[in-house]
Amino acid sequence: MRRVLILVEGDTEERIVKDVLVPHLLDRGVVLQVTKVTTGRPIGAAPFKGGGDYTKIRGDLRRLLGDSNALAVTTWFDFYGFPRNLPCAPGELQRIEAIERRIHASLGDLPRLFPYLQRHETEALLFIDPALTARVALQASTASRIEAHRHGFASVEDINLDPQGAPSKRLQSVLGNYAKPQLAPTVVQHLGVPRVREACRRWALWVGWLESLGHAEVGSASRPPWWTEPGAI
Repeated sequence: MRRVLILVEGDTEERIVKDVLVPHLLDRGVVLQVTKVTTGRPIGAAPFKGGGDYTKIRGDLRRLLGDSNALAVTTWFDFYGFPRNLPCAPGELQRIEAIERRIHASLGDLPRLFPYLQRHETEALLFIDPALTARVALQASTASRIEAHRHGFASVEDINLDPQGAPSKRLQSVLGNYAKPQLAPTVVQHLGVPRVREACRRWALWVGWLESLGHAEVGSASRPPWWTEPGAI
């Protein structure tokens, strides 16, 4: 069995990892252990979790990389809204691959670290099956309105265009203040890994790489395929 550590952005990603990816990868020889990014640690209290200050993301990644028994360390953060204090040129913030490589470089280009950013947002997965999302949200009548937001994009991972066009904003315009940490993991569980990877090429490349680690030699995690894909925002 190979241990792989993953740092995630918030409750939604943490639940999807635990409920969907952990059992999927365990059958393939990979033990995936998830940590949610620390955003604060009041004196005498437990740390807050979730959110996005890059200095805290980098600190958490350093701690995970300190576990020499882990084969690899990866991340699951949204490209949309990624912290602006990442040390890189403004133009690079417009390219998902550039941000991933800057994260890698900020930690010394360590061979066990392969950051992954979701294009453009985890909520994109909720547009794979609008009818399912509407039913899980207990608003079945909204399926056609969710579907309307899906039209015009080659892939659900392309849904964005502007701040009000982000997947989460589109869902909120239809569903109101939905319970994101409950809705997305439940929908992804119903969809299953095969269907999500069919609809989301970048996510599929990441999951395929994670699966491949079950056969990797200790200390030799392969270069991930999503880093070699043609660049696009």
